[in-house]
Amino acid sequence: MKKIIALLPILLMLFSCDTFGDSLKFGPYLQRPTPDGISILWETENSVAGKVIYGLTAESLSDTLHEDSTGTFHHIRVSGLEPNTVYFYRCFWAGDSTEIYNFKTAPDNDATPLRICVVGDSRSNPEVFHHLCKQIEKYKPDIIFHSGDLVAAGDHIEQWKPQFFDPAENLISHIPIYTALGNHERRAGYYYQHFTIHQGMPYWSADYGSVHIIGLNSVEDGSPNSDQYKWLVKDLKKSQDRPWRIAIFHHPLYHAHPKRPIYDIRYYWSPLFIENDVQLVVTGHDHYYLRTFPIGKRGEKNRAFIQVVSAGGGAPLYDYRKTEFIDVVQKKHHFMILDVTKEKIVAKAISIDGKVIDQFEYVRENSFATKDFIEWSAVQLAAKTKAALSSVKPEILEAGKYIFDTNIVIPTEFKFPTIGYYQWKNEGNWTFSSSGKIMFQLDPAQPLVISMKASVPEDKTSPSPELVIHIDADSTAGSREKFSNKDIKVRLEDAQFLRIQVADEKKADDVLQFLDFYPNGSHFNEAVKKLSTIILKNKREADLAPIDKFLRKHQQPEFRYQLYPFYFIKGDYSKFPEWLELAEKFAPERIDLASSLISRFVFNMDFPGKVISQWQVAGPLPYLEIKDLTETFEQIQSRVTSAHLEWKTAQASKWGFVNFVDIFGEQRKVTSFARTTITAKQEGKALLFFGSDDGAIVWVNGKKVFSHAQKRNARPCDEIIPVSFHQGENNIFIQLNQIDVDWGFYLQVGDPQGIL
Repeated sequence: MKKIIALLPILLMLFSCDTFGDSLKFGPYLQRPTPDGISILWETENSVAGKVIYGLTAESLSDTLHEDSTGTFHHIRVSGLEPNTVYFYRCFWAGDSTEIYNFKTAPDNDATPLRICVVGDSRSNPEVFHHLCKQIEKYKPDIIFHSGDLVAAGDHIEQWKPQFFDPAENLISHIPIYTALGNHERRAGYYYQHFTIHQGMPYWSADYGSVHIIGLNSVEDGSPNSDQYKWLVKDLKKSQDRPWRIAIFHHPLYHAHPKRPIYDIRYYWSPLFIENDVQLVVTGHDHYYLRTFPIGKRGEKNRAFIQVVSAGGGAPLYDYRKTEFIDVVQKKHHFMILDVTKEKIVAKAISIDGKVIDQFEYVRENSFATKDFIEWSAVQLAAKTKAALSSVKPEILEAGKYIFDTNIVIPTEFKFPTIGYYQWKNEGNWTFSSSGKIMFQLDPAQPLVISMKASVPEDKTSPSPELVIHIDADSTAGSREKFSNKDIKVRLEDAQFLRIQVADEKKADDVLQFLDFYPNGSHFNEAVKKLSTIILKNKREADLAPIDKFLRKHQQPEFRYQLYPFYFIKGDYSKFPEWLELAEKFAPERIDLASSLISRFVFNMDFPGKVISQWQVAGPLPYLEIKDLTETFEQIQSRVTSAHLEWKTAQASKWGFVNFVDIFGEQRKVTSFARTTITAKQEGKALLFFGSDDGAIVWVNGKKVFSHAQKRNARPCDEIIPVSFHQGENNIFIQLNQIDVDWGFYLQVGDPQGIL
C-alpha cells in the first residue's frame, strides 16, 4: 500500500497530461522575467479560473497561485523568487492541467553570462518556424527576442495559434520571449493582451542581467515631436549604468531591399543610439539576414552601433541589393545567438540547416579603428544634400531654356577637418559652366557650398544631372579618422521629388510644377499618386484648371490616361469614351493608376458600376503554375470537369470580395476556380476592378483578359481591366492560385456608360 501511495502523484500527473489536454487552446508561455518573478500565460477554450503550482524541483511543486476571476486568457504573475534560479511549474484549470515545465529567473548582476536568441518575421510558414524553434532549443538561450510579424494578420485571431503559439510551444514554455510590434500585427488588441512585456504600451524597456532592452514601435510615429521619441530620450538617460543597451524594433534603419524606401526613423533614432551608446540594434521586416558595418561618429568618443536584420523566421525570403552600409547579407531562413558577457557580445547567425552564416564580436571598449566604419556625419551630409537640392529652382525661362545660377549651402556636422571634391555629372541635355571636379577643404562643422550654373531645354529636362560628392578626413590638418562612406550621389530629380512627397496636402501646385518640369521623368507616376491624394482630400474645392493647362501643354496619351480620372471624381464623364480607349492600350500592366484614386472609385462609388455578389466556386486542385500555363480556356474547363469538382454557391462581400479561406479552409499551394454571369442591356465596354490573393487568370466569354502569377495580398482594385460585353448574358471565369495564408479575390464592374 505504501508503494501505491508513493506512486500516486506520478500516476495523477501522467493521467492528467494525457487526458485533460483537450481544453487547452495554447500555452503556457513566459513573459517579463525579473530576478524575483515571471509571468505565466496560457489560453483555454472555455472560460474558467486558473492556477499555477511551482517549486524548485518537479517533485516538489509546493507553492500555489490562483486567479481571482474566470476567463479564457490566463495570466499569473509569480513573484518572491530567487535570482538566476530554475523553477518548475504546472498550470491547472477546471480539473485539467498542462505538463510540468521549467523557467529560470533573471540574474541580479552584470557579471552573469547570458545567451539571447533572436528571430523575426516568423509569419505565414509555421513548418519553417517550428523547425527553427527546434534548432533554437539546442542552444538553450536564456531569453528570446522577436523583431515582429509573428503572424500574417494580427487582427485575425484564428491565425495566432497555428502560425505562432503551436510552432513555438515547446520553446516559449520555458524561455521568456520579448516581442516588438510588426506591421502584420496590425496594432491588434489581441497582441497587446498576450504579450505583456508591453504592459499596454506600444513601446517598452526592460533589464535582463547586463542588458538593457529597448522595444520600440517602428509602425507608429517616432519623430522628435512624438511621445515615443520623448520616452526614448528619457529611457536612454536612465539606463546609462547598464553595460549593454540593445534596441529591438521591426523596420530597419538600413536595409538591402531593392524597392523599399529609407524610413524616416533612420534620421530620428540613429543619432540617439550613437549619442547614448546603444551598441546593437535588432530589426526585421525585410526577409533575409543582414549586418551593417559599425555606424557612429569619429571624434572624441568613437561610439557606434551595429544593426542586424534578422527576419528569416519563416516568411517568404526577399532578394536584396547590397549597399555601402552592409557588411554581410544572406537570403536564408535563420535565427541568431548572442552570447553576452560584461566585456563583449559574440553573435552568430545560424541558417535553418544549422550552418553558421555570419559571426561577429562587439567589444565594449572597441575604438573601431578600422576603415570599415560608417561615419554618421557623412550619412547626414547625404540627406542634407538631397534636402538642399529639393528646393533648387530655375532663375528664369529664356529662349526655351531653363537657367540656373545659384549657390547651394549644405550644413555639415563632422567633428574633424575634411577635404574632397564635388562634380555635376550629366548624361542628358543639361549644360554646366564647369563639369570638372571642384575641390573643397572644410573645418569641423563648416558648411559645404555647391555652385550650380546650368541650363537645359524646357522640353528635355530628363534625365536630370547627378551631383557627386567625395569627402574624406583631411590628413594635412592632422585628421586620421577612417570611414568608408566617402561618396555621395544625388540625382536632381530624385531630390526634387522629395519636395513632392512632403507637399502641403491642401495645395497641388508643387506637384503640378514638378510634373510640368519633369513630364518624362522617372517619378511621374509617383507624383500623380501624390496629386490624387491631395485632390481626394479636397474633392469639393479641387480646381482642375491646372490639370487642363498641363494636358494642353503635354499631349502624350499616357498623361491623359493617368489624369482623366480626376475629372470622373468631379462627376465629369465627358472624357470617358476616350479614356476607355486609352485604358485598352495602357491598363492594367503598363501604367498603374493611383491606388487612392481607385479606392475612391471602389469604396465610395464615385464611379458608376456594380458589385457581382453571386458566384459559384469549385476546388481545390493541385497547384497550377500560371507562368507556365499554356492551356486554352476550353482545356481549363475540361480539367475542371474531369476532376469532378463540385460547384458551390458563394456570396461576395459588400465590396466584392470572395473569401476562399471561408469556403475551402486554410490551404497551401492549391488552385481553385470561380464563375458567374453578368447581363448587359446592350453591347458595349466596361471595366473590371480586380485584385487577387495570390495569382489569377480572368476570362470573359472565353477570352483571357488578365493574368498575374506572383504571390500578393488582395486589394479591391490592383488592376483595371477593360472588357467588351455583348448584349445578354456574359460569362466571367477565374482561376485563383493559393500559395499560403489569405486567399480570395475582389471584383467590381465599372459602368459609366450604363450598359449593364
